[in-house]
Amino acid sequence: TINNQQHTVGTNQALSKPKTKQMTMTTNKDQEPLSLKDLVITSVTETFDDDDKKGVKDGLPRSVPSTVPSSPALPVPSSIPVTLTRSFQITLSEGDAVISTDCFVQLFSDRVFMGISQMKGRIGNYLLCQAEPSQVKPKTFEYEISNLLGAREDPLLSVFARRIAEVLVQFLPPMESLTLILGISLQNNEMGRDPEVFRSTVDIMIKLYVEAMNR
Repeated sequence: TINNQQHTVGTNQALSKPKTKQMTMTTNKDQEPLSLKDLVITSVTETFDDDDKKGVKDGLPRSVPSTVPSSPALPVPSSIPVTLTRSFQITLSEGDAVISTDCFVQLFSDRVFMGISQMKGRIGNYLLCQAEPSQVKPKTFEYEISNLLGAREDPLLSVFARRIAEVLVQFLPPMESLTLILGISLQNNEMGRDPEVFRSTVDIMIKLYVEAMNR
Protein backbone atom coordinates (compact mmCIF):
# COMPACT_ATOMS: atom_id res chain seq x y z
CA THR A 1 0.00 0.00 0.00
CA ILE A 2 1.03 3.58 -0.57
CA ASN A 3 0.16 5.98 2.23
CA ASN A 4 0.57 9.59 1.19
CA GLN A 5 4.09 8.92 -0.04
CA GLN A 6 5.69 10.35 -3.12
CA HIS A 7 6.15 7.58 -5.72
CA THR A 8 9.15 7.89 -8.06
CA VAL A 9 10.01 6.00 -11.21
CA GLY A 10 13.51 4.75 -11.83
CA THR A 11 14.34 6.30 -15.17
CA ASN A 12 16.93 8.69 -16.48
CA GLN A 13 14.37 10.76 -18.35
CA ALA A 14 12.49 13.45 -16.49
CA LEU A 15 8.74 13.09 -16.66
CA SER A 16 6.97 15.79 -18.59
CA LYS A 17 4.53 17.85 -16.67
CA PRO A 18 1.04 16.31 -17.09
CA LYS A 19 -2.07 18.23 -17.99
CA THR A 20 -3.75 19.60 -14.87
CA LYS A 21 -6.87 21.59 -14.26
CA GLN A 22 -7.28 23.85 -11.27
CA MET A 23 -10.79 24.70 -10.19
CA THR A 24 -12.06 26.96 -7.45
CA MET A 25 -15.43 26.03 -6.00
CA THR A 26 -17.67 27.64 -3.44
CA THR A 27 -20.09 25.81 -1.19
CA ASN A 28 -22.86 26.87 1.14
CA LYS A 29 -22.00 28.18 4.60
CA ASP A 30 -22.93 25.03 6.57
CA GLN A 31 -20.61 22.86 4.45
CA GLU A 32 -23.50 20.61 3.41
CA PRO A 33 -23.00 18.16 0.55
CA LEU A 34 -22.73 19.99 -2.75
CA SER A 35 -25.65 20.04 -5.12
CA LEU A 36 -25.65 21.25 -8.74
CA LYS A 37 -27.11 24.60 -7.81
CA ASP A 38 -24.44 25.12 -5.13
CA LEU A 39 -21.53 24.36 -7.45
CA VAL A 40 -20.00 27.49 -8.98
CA ILE A 41 -16.88 27.32 -11.12
CA THR A 42 -15.03 30.60 -10.77
CA SER A 43 -11.87 29.84 -12.77
CA VAL A 44 -10.33 27.15 -14.94
CA THR A 45 -6.63 26.93 -15.68
CA GLU A 46 -5.23 24.40 -18.14
CA THR A 47 -1.54 23.66 -18.69
CA PHE A 48 0.21 21.66 -21.41
CA ASP A 49 3.44 19.75 -21.49
CA ASP A 50 6.14 20.53 -24.06
CA ASP A 51 4.73 18.14 -26.70
CA ASP A 52 1.29 19.69 -26.52
CA LYS A 53 2.69 23.19 -26.82
CA LYS A 54 4.10 22.31 -30.21
CA GLY A 55 0.59 21.65 -31.44
CA VAL A 56 -0.87 24.86 -30.09
CA LYS A 57 -0.86 27.98 -32.23
CA ASP A 58 -2.29 31.32 -31.22
CA GLY A 59 -4.03 29.79 -28.23
CA LEU A 60 -6.02 27.23 -30.29
CA PRO A 61 -5.68 23.44 -30.03
CA ARG A 62 -4.02 21.50 -32.81
CA SER A 63 -7.39 20.42 -34.28
CA VAL A 64 -8.78 23.97 -34.52
CA PRO A 65 -7.72 26.12 -37.52
CA SER A 66 -5.87 29.28 -36.59
CA THR A 67 -7.91 31.37 -38.99
CA VAL A 68 -11.70 31.52 -38.73
CA PRO A 69 -13.76 33.19 -41.50
CA SER A 70 -15.11 36.50 -40.33
CA SER A 71 -18.16 36.29 -42.61
CA PRO A 72 -20.22 33.45 -44.13
CA ALA A 73 -19.15 32.10 -47.50
CA LEU A 74 -20.63 33.94 -50.47
CA PRO A 75 -21.63 32.23 -53.73
CA VAL A 76 -19.23 32.44 -56.62
CA PRO A 77 -20.55 35.08 -59.07
CA SER A 78 -20.27 32.62 -61.95
CA SER A 79 -22.68 30.25 -60.17
CA ILE A 80 -25.50 32.81 -60.07
CA PRO A 81 -27.79 32.49 -63.11
CA VAL A 82 -28.37 35.42 -65.43
CA THR A 83 -31.95 36.57 -64.88
CA LEU A 84 -34.06 38.97 -66.93
CA THR A 85 -37.64 39.98 -66.17
CA ARG A 86 -39.85 42.12 -68.38
CA SER A 87 -43.50 43.14 -68.62
CA PHE A 88 -45.15 43.73 -72.01
CA GLN A 89 -48.42 44.97 -73.42
CA ILE A 90 -49.33 42.87 -76.45
CA THR A 91 -51.86 44.52 -78.75
CA LEU A 92 -53.65 42.75 -81.56
CA SER A 93 -53.41 44.30 -85.01
CA GLU A 94 -57.18 44.33 -85.26
CA GLY A 95 -58.91 46.16 -82.45
CA ASP A 96 -57.72 47.93 -79.33
CA ALA A 97 -57.56 44.90 -77.06
CA VAL A 98 -54.37 44.69 -74.98
CA ILE A 99 -53.10 41.74 -72.99
CA SER A 100 -50.49 42.20 -70.27
CA THR A 101 -47.75 39.59 -70.28
CA ASP A 102 -44.98 39.10 -67.73
CA CYS A 103 -41.91 37.22 -68.93
CA PHE A 104 -38.61 36.13 -67.42
CA VAL A 105 -35.54 34.16 -68.48
CA GLN A 106 -32.92 32.45 -66.31
CA LEU A 107 -29.81 30.91 -67.82
CA PHE A 108 -28.16 28.04 -65.94
CA SER A 109 -25.12 26.07 -67.01
CA ASP A 110 -27.20 23.02 -67.92
CA ARG A 111 -30.69 24.38 -68.65
CA VAL A 112 -32.84 27.36 -69.54
CA PHE A 113 -35.71 28.42 -67.30
CA MET A 114 -38.42 30.64 -68.83
CA GLY A 115 -41.68 32.03 -67.57
CA ILE A 116 -44.76 33.43 -69.36
CA SER A 117 -47.74 34.77 -67.45
CA GLN A 118 -50.90 36.47 -68.63
CA MET A 119 -52.23 36.21 -65.05
CA LYS A 120 -50.46 39.15 -63.33
CA GLY A 121 -47.21 37.26 -62.80
CA ARG A 122 -48.77 34.06 -61.48
CA ILE A 123 -47.69 30.75 -63.01
CA GLY A 124 -49.64 27.52 -62.62
CA ASN A 125 -48.11 25.20 -65.21
CA TYR A 126 -44.57 23.90 -65.63
CA LEU A 127 -43.32 21.89 -68.58
CA LEU A 128 -40.01 20.20 -69.30
CA CYS A 129 -38.83 20.17 -72.91
CA GLN A 130 -35.69 18.24 -73.85
CA ALA A 131 -34.18 18.51 -77.31
CA GLU A 132 -31.56 15.94 -78.33
CA PRO A 133 -29.61 15.84 -81.61
CA SER A 134 -31.04 13.15 -83.84
CA GLN A 135 -28.87 10.08 -84.36
CA VAL A 136 -30.59 9.41 -87.71
CA LYS A 137 -30.92 12.81 -89.34
CA PRO A 138 -27.98 15.17 -88.85
CA LYS A 139 -28.71 18.78 -87.90
CA THR A 140 -32.18 17.88 -86.63
CA PHE A 141 -33.47 17.43 -83.10
CA GLU A 142 -35.80 15.06 -81.34
CA TYR A 143 -38.11 16.69 -78.79
CA GLU A 144 -39.63 15.24 -75.66
CA ILE A 145 -42.11 17.31 -73.65
CA SER A 146 -43.49 16.36 -70.26
CA ASN A 147 -45.84 18.19 -67.91
CA LEU A 148 -44.30 18.72 -64.48
CA LEU A 149 -47.19 20.58 -62.88
CA GLY A 150 -50.57 21.95 -63.90
CA ALA A 151 -53.10 21.31 -66.66
CA ARG A 152 -52.14 18.27 -68.72
CA GLU A 153 -55.14 18.52 -71.04
CA ASP A 154 -54.17 21.88 -72.59
CA PRO A 155 -52.16 21.19 -75.79
CA LEU A 156 -51.34 24.87 -76.36
CA LEU A 157 -48.90 24.81 -73.43
CA SER A 158 -46.85 22.10 -75.13
CA VAL A 159 -46.99 24.04 -78.39
CA PHE A 160 -45.43 27.04 -76.65
CA ALA A 161 -42.64 24.90 -75.19
CA ARG A 162 -41.94 23.12 -78.48
CA ARG A 163 -41.85 26.31 -80.56
CA ILE A 164 -39.53 28.14 -78.14
CA ALA A 165 -37.21 25.12 -78.00
CA GLU A 166 -37.12 24.89 -81.80
CA VAL A 167 -35.73 28.42 -81.96
CA LEU A 168 -33.34 28.05 -79.01
CA VAL A 169 -31.56 25.02 -80.49
CA GLN A 170 -30.38 27.25 -83.33
CA PHE A 171 -28.09 28.99 -80.83
CA LEU A 172 -26.50 25.74 -79.60
CA PRO A 173 -23.06 24.48 -80.59
CA PRO A 174 -23.06 21.37 -82.82
CA MET A 175 -24.30 18.17 -81.16
CA GLU A 176 -25.34 19.97 -77.98
CA SER A 177 -28.66 19.19 -76.31
CA LEU A 178 -31.17 21.61 -74.75
CA THR A 179 -33.12 21.38 -71.52
CA LEU A 180 -35.90 23.95 -71.25
CA ILE A 181 -38.18 24.40 -68.25
CA LEU A 182 -41.16 26.57 -69.11
CA GLY A 183 -43.56 28.04 -66.60
CA ILE A 184 -46.70 29.35 -68.28
CA SER A 185 -50.19 30.62 -67.48
CA LEU A 186 -52.56 31.81 -70.20
CA GLN A 187 -55.88 33.57 -69.96
CA ASN A 188 -58.72 31.23 -70.69
CA ASN A 189 -60.28 33.39 -73.39
CA GLU A 190 -60.02 33.94 -77.12
CA MET A 191 -57.47 36.74 -76.89
CA GLY A 192 -55.11 34.92 -74.55
CA ARG A 193 -54.96 32.04 -77.00
CA ASP A 194 -54.91 34.08 -80.18
CA PRO A 195 -52.31 32.97 -82.81
CA GLU A 196 -51.00 36.52 -83.09
CA VAL A 197 -50.45 36.68 -79.32
CA PHE A 198 -48.71 33.32 -79.55
CA ARG A 199 -46.25 34.54 -82.18
CA SER A 200 -45.59 37.82 -80.38
CA THR A 201 -44.96 36.03 -77.08
CA VAL A 202 -42.50 33.58 -78.65
CA ASP A 203 -40.63 36.47 -80.28
CA ILE A 204 -40.42 38.25 -76.92
CA MET A 205 -38.99 35.16 -75.21
CA ILE A 206 -36.33 34.71 -77.88
CA LYS A 207 -35.30 38.37 -77.61
CA LEU A 208 -35.00 38.03 -73.85
CA TYR A 209 -32.88 34.91 -74.30
CA VAL A 210 -30.52 36.68 -76.70
CA GLU A 211 -30.25 39.66 -74.34
CA ALA A 212 -29.43 37.36 -71.42
CA MET A 213 -26.80 35.52 -73.46
CA ASN A 214 -25.06 38.82 -74.18
CA ARG A 215 -24.85 39.79 -70.51
